Amino acid sequence: MTLNNPMQPYTDAEADARIAIHDAIADAHHAKYSDGDAVSAMGAKGPGNPLHHDLYALSTKLIVGTRVMTAASGDVGYTGVGFTPKAVMALAAIQNGLCVSWGLCDGTPTYRAVGYESATPNYQAGSYLLDLWTSGSDRQAAIVKTLDVDGFTLTWAKTNTPTGTAQLYFLCFR
Repeated sequence: MTLNNPMQPYTDAEADARIAIHDAIADAHHAKYSDGDAVSAMGAKGPGNPLHHDLYALSTKLIVGTRVMTAASGDVGYTGVGFTPKAVMALAAIQNGLCVSWGLCDGTPTYRAVGYESATPNYQAGSYLLDLWTSGSDRQAAIVKTLDVDGFTLTWAKTNTPTGTAQLYFLCFR
């Protein structure tokens, strides 16, 4: 594989190759030099240096929350991620009920949500990140409005009179 110029954008596969190269070089330098010497040998820290230690590291952050199902429709910000996520995996469940939902978002308007309410599994593509049905047509559903500097914003839509409190788990990917 030929890697692009370090100052040019490159694909995820090229970034993975750079990470592997970086790890090998960094390990060798850290084994041979003190930390300060290793940093100097690796070049200046920052986005201009493709060998910078933390620049392309895959990182994740799990944040948890709740959604009171009687809450009105609207935007809710979820923070504490520590970076702008490129993708979010969401899991939700309503305690003492047969309602769960999970979904994925890669930052585009395409979401994948799977829900289970009572004995009726429901798969939806391209609609909601989470879709929580409590009974009949009572539900709360969320789309990702924005991926933000320290988390993301969901737009929740309430239909009819859902009840309970959903436990929310979001795994965010850098």
